[in-house]
Order: sequence, then C-alpha cells, then structure tokens
Amino acid sequence: SGLPGCRVAVHRSSGPNGHFYTTSRDEAACCSMSVEAYDFFHLSAVPVDGTQPFFRCLASDGHHLYTTDTGCEMAAGEGQMGFIARTPLCGATPLYRLFHPGGDHFYTTSAPERDSAIGLGYQDRGIIGYVWTTP
Repeated sequence: SGLPGCRVAVHRSSGPNGHFYTTSRDEAACCSMSVEAYDFFHLSAVPVDGTQPFFRCLASDGHHLYTTDTGCEMAAGEGQMGFIARTPLCGATPLYRLFHPGGDHFYTTSAPERDSAIGLGYQDRGIIGYVWTTP
C-alpha cells in the first residue's frame, strides 16, 4: 500500500554512542549526531496483517538497540517506532541486525553493507524483520 501516511520513515545517524535510528529528522541531526541517511528505511505506520511492533530501546551503556521484543531485551524502552513485517510482505526487504562487541547495534537493508560490517568485527544477528525502502 503506497497510500500517504501508511509508512513512517526511519533515518540513520552515527555519533559518540554508535549508530542511531529515529523517525524524527530533527533528532537524527541533533546532539553530536551525523546523519548518514534520511529515509533510510520505512516501517508501517499502522498494524496490518503480518506486522509486529518495532521498538527503540536504550541500553545501560548508552547505545541504542531496536527490537520486536516488548521488554526491549531488558534495556530501557523509549517507545514504538512503527510496525515491521515478519515476512517480505508487499515488496519489503530484509533488515539485517548486527552487533559490535564495543556496544554498537547496527541495522542495514544492504547485504553488501552487512558483509562489510562483519569484516569490521560486527557479529551477524540475522534478519530482525522486513522493512520498505520507499514511502
């Protein structure tokens, strides 16, 4: 569904505490963050069959993580960002999840970028869900 308002854009930044993903353009450019990509991927704005809530969480070490776990994987919950698909619904693409032992949580829709990150010491945590590359 390409109807306006059906998807919410997620922006990717990086800063002192690693990578950061937000639905706010202002927040993406705030507080010592460098915007890597506006509209990096999109989540469904509303629940539809085959989607589940996607949450932003803050770990005790100051790094952010993003998950479908309502308990934020024991980190502090910062709210729901939107809805992520469980399968390649309506042309959705995989969202790869990686973790660096230094604490950075990294997410990408690009298999080559995932492979490059693994070469830099990130651990592949698999596909967390499916997102859209267009609004």
